[in-house]
Amino acid sequence: IASPHGTQVDFMIGHLFDTSASADAPFAKLSARQSFTFARNNLISLSTEVNTYFRNTVADPLRFTLGGSLRLYASSVDEYRGTDTELVRAIYLRRIASLPTGIGQGIYLTGGYEQGNVWSPEHSAIFRQDGFGGILLSTPVGAITLGGAIGDGDHRKIFFTFGKLF
Repeated sequence: IASPHGTQVDFMIGHLFDTSASADAPFAKLSARQSFTFARNNLISLSTEVNTYFRNTVADPLRFTLGGSLRLYASSVDEYRGTDTELVRAIYLRRIASLPTGIGQGIYLTGGYEQGNVWSPEHSAIFRQDGFGGILLSTPVGAITLGGAIGDGDHRKIFFTFGKLF
């Protein structure tokens, strides 16, 4: 999250074969992120994620999800499930303090906007968006965050994250 600069692109294609309650289905996943620093203490991260089973009927446990930290903060974890998802995120971080070497990169005030869509063959599209803010510590064990989010559909959350454990 707090990478000072760089580009990351991940692309994966595959195929589900002989799964219970699902048709054989090809899938593709694409995620991309661009981060850059300006005026020394300010960082912007722009990212997108697209996942698809090409509208094939796939059983619920295998569907893509949105909701939870960095996947629509104001919504519950994995609240939205579908065969196709899209997520766009813009994050601003302002470093307010540095941490000692070996303990972490820094302490940041952060805010951002997220927008996501979920589709499936049997349901109409679901569009959700939210804004979030909080404090982030960038450490060797991952990001530690405390903040809040407000989204459409009367969604609101106070959240705490610790690396990839929560």
